[in-house]
Amino acid sequence: MNEDKQEPPVEEPEVEAIPEPEGDTEIIETDFDIGQDNFSGAVSMDLDIHKIVFSISAVGIMLFTFLTLAFQNDAEPLFVGLRDWLTGNLDWFFLLSGNIFVLVCFGLILSPLGKVRLGGPDAASFRDLMKQMLAVIQRRRLIINIPFVLASIMGAGFDLMSSMTGGLVANRILTRDQVKSLRQDNVVSEGAKTFADLGIKPVTMDSMLPEYLWPYRPSGQYAAIKDSAKNLRKV
Repeated sequence: MNEDKQEPPVEEPEVEAIPEPEGDTEIIETDFDIGQDNFSGAVSMDLDIHKIVFSISAVGIMLFTFLTLAFQNDAEPLFVGLRDWLTGNLDWFFLLSGNIFVLVCFGLILSPLGKVRLGGPDAASFRDLMKQMLAVIQRRRLIINIPFVLASIMGAGFDLMSSMTGGLVANRILTRDQVKSLRQDNVVSEGAKTFADLGIKPVTMDSMLPEYLWPYRPSGQYAAIKDSAKNLRKV
């Protein structure tokens, strides 16, 4: 009997854990796991919330809203007085915060950091990025080129639907801002400073995408095991 040669299993990319701090430290051993008190599940959307914190916050918000609507006549003087006090006593704070923000922005623009453009040497079209993503998550989808005129109409329609429903039907498909952004190439201009000028050594997309996108594969974390099992042959 001939035994087919088995290909080595595909190694799943390891998720880098939080590194230990440098220097003299006193590490506390604990059995606590991050998120152990969270509720995770899918109702109308994927949820990952802390049971106690979310419950107290939700009850507090609903109670505040109910009391405000139930006692509108009593709540109105309170809110009006609070608004007048904030605008009358803290107007200087609002103006100062805005001025500081503008000055910081101007300072960054005029400084050497204003010439930095974060980007790598590789350039890819939106279609290439979609094909690369589908290859990593091991799914097959049809990619169709859509003219910008039709995409603008679609984005406006989806935005209008989201606005008319008060955000209950969220636009997660295509927005007008996304269409405007896609009209121009988002690449690093010639002569601009890059990661190297900041002392940062970037890595390629090919090496990083699997670490972020493997949960979206058909079998998730078991995709590598499933692929290696396909190479097994009966003897």
